[in-house]
Amino acid sequence: MELKAEIEAKKAKLADLRRLRDQRLQQSTQHRDVYASPSRNGDRRADVDQLVAELVGSPRTPTRAASRLFREDTASDVTDERSEISFERQKSSDFEPTLTISTATLFDLAPSSASDDVQTQSSSTLKGNPIKIMYSKEVQTDDLQDYTVDEVKDTVVSPATVEEELRRRIKEELEQDMKLRKEERVAAESIGIKTLTADEETAILESEQFIGFLESSSKIIERALEEDYDVLYDYSTASLASMDNASKSEIRQVYQFFSEKWSSNRAITSIDWSPHFPELVLASYSKNTASVRESMGIVQVWSTHLQSRPEFVFQAQSDVLVAKFSPFNANLIIGGCQNGQILVWDTRSGTEAVHSSSLNGSGHAHPVYSLDFSNASGSNLIVSCSTDGRICTWIIDMLARPQEVIDLKLPPPSRTEDIASTTIGIPKADPNNFLVGSEDGNIYSYNRVSRTNAKAGLSLATTPSGHFAPVSGISFHPSNSPIDLTDLILSSSLDWTVKLWRLKKPADINCRTDGTSAVSNISLENLAEFSGADAMYDVAWSPVRCGVFASTGCAGTVDIWDITVETGAPIATNRVNSTNGAPESLNKLAWDKKEGKLLAVGGLSAVLTLFDVGRNLSVVKPGEWTGMRKLIASQKVVVSNA
Repeated sequence: MELKAEIEAKKAKLADLRRLRDQRLQQSTQHRDVYASPSRNGDRRADVDQLVAELVGSPRTPTRAASRLFREDTASDVTDERSEISFERQKSSDFEPTLTISTATLFDLAPSSASDDVQTQSSSTLKGNPIKIMYSKEVQTDDLQDYTVDEVKDTVVSPATVEEELRRRIKEELEQDMKLRKEERVAAESIGIKTLTADEETAILESEQFIGFLESSSKIIERALEEDYDVLYDYSTASLASMDNASKSEIRQVYQFFSEKWSSNRAITSIDWSPHFPELVLASYSKNTASVRESMGIVQVWSTHLQSRPEFVFQAQSDVLVAKFSPFNANLIIGGCQNGQILVWDTRSGTEAVHSSSLNGSGHAHPVYSLDFSNASGSNLIVSCSTDGRICTWIIDMLARPQEVIDLKLPPPSRTEDIASTTIGIPKADPNNFLVGSEDGNIYSYNRVSRTNAKAGLSLATTPSGHFAPVSGISFHPSNSPIDLTDLILSSSLDWTVKLWRLKKPADINCRTDGTSAVSNISLENLAEFSGADAMYDVAWSPVRCGVFASTGCAGTVDIWDITVETGAPIATNRVNSTNGAPESLNKLAWDKKEGKLLAVGGLSAVLTLFDVGRNLSVVKPGEWTGMRKLIASQKVVVSNA
């Protein structure tokens, strides 16, 4: 009876286990309908029923082997279920798995020996204390799924699966990137943008158009960077100091222009300011004595807003002895060379000359040291002089042959036949009258056309007392004055002097006894003489101050004179800051044409230096023009022994 009761109790216990398992499977099916399979659950229930039938059908007490078989089958079923759930989850879930800890309670018979199984289990069951085995596992679950605590979750992901997933994602990213690139290429082609190859990029970078664009753009940036302006200047506290500085006659060096590539081993032969752009100044240069591969002569155009390199560089096949901006065209520069050629450069057409005179003998055959411009008879002419004793007038568009050739010859009993002209000057008030300085120290006058009081040709009378050495420079007084002082002329010479002349109007034509007419003499009256410390190479009137002029020479000093204040000595003197500290011989100088505040000088070192003369020498004083006219009217010759 006891054995029968014990078997009945086991049956009841197994029925309870099956009922509890069915409840758990139903709950798991509700929460995991995606992963669970009904057919699979039915198969597992059939297996459990068969196992229970085998255990209950025997009247004998279950052995340890039967208990072990029950645990192994149950564990196998649970493992199969977990594997299938893990497989289904890997296929259907796109969420990242996380690790959680779940606790499951399993009921099983306590292990015992074959002889004690029945008694131990019988006593434990009768007492109502079933044996519980507790264990825990770390499983991979999805946080978005709502599982019960009693469910066993254990998702196993192999390394091969992870690697395959990474490969798939990388492949998708690469495909997406290639797709975007293709779409961008198609969009660029649709709007006309072409992707360049390496050869095409190289061709563009080396093209003249790109180099020209880069050249002009970089100049704009460099001008902005080199602009010297004090943004912290205090006008309220600096007014008295600026008034004190304005009362002093001082000149200070402000700019120096030099190019290692183009200026080295050359000498400056002429300087000129642009009448159209007040910030531009040019300098012509002789040949490079240290290299025979470079161009013989060059012209560099500098800007006060760009000190690091020239705005333009023009080349010639001979030394450029003189160069000037054209007053008729802002883009043209006219130059004279040592081989006698006249060249025209255009700032829009590269470095080579756009026009040049021929060397067939119709023009100059000797070096051209000076040139000027004349608008006589409404025509824009270039007038050049050479040491071959010839003056040529040119039309800027027809340089193949000069329009007019004037041979300066002296009649007997002169010691020389040809006049070796070194410099030429044309007064603005009378463009048909030329003044020519020569190597013999005299200044000659030449009339291009016959007039009432003068006949065309060379004036045979020289100045009463000319220079004792070649004339190096002639400067006419500027015509932009309230009082006409255009008859005042300055001349510099290698005899260490600068002379002030007044040009007298020609007298009536004198008749010879033989009935022929003689050319009326245009006389020069010497008003003053200023001595320098060495040979004087150039002289120039200030464009704004009527009594101020500058001179320079072999001594290397820049002298500023104001004859309305002092005639015995210059009122301001300065010297170019050279690299070795030795005095530098200065060949040429030129005032800026607009304000008369900047003075450009240059010499043998090829350094173009700009001096600021200050307000005292660049601002017109009240009554200055009247005082100058009275001083000249006194006709007093003043000799300076400076």
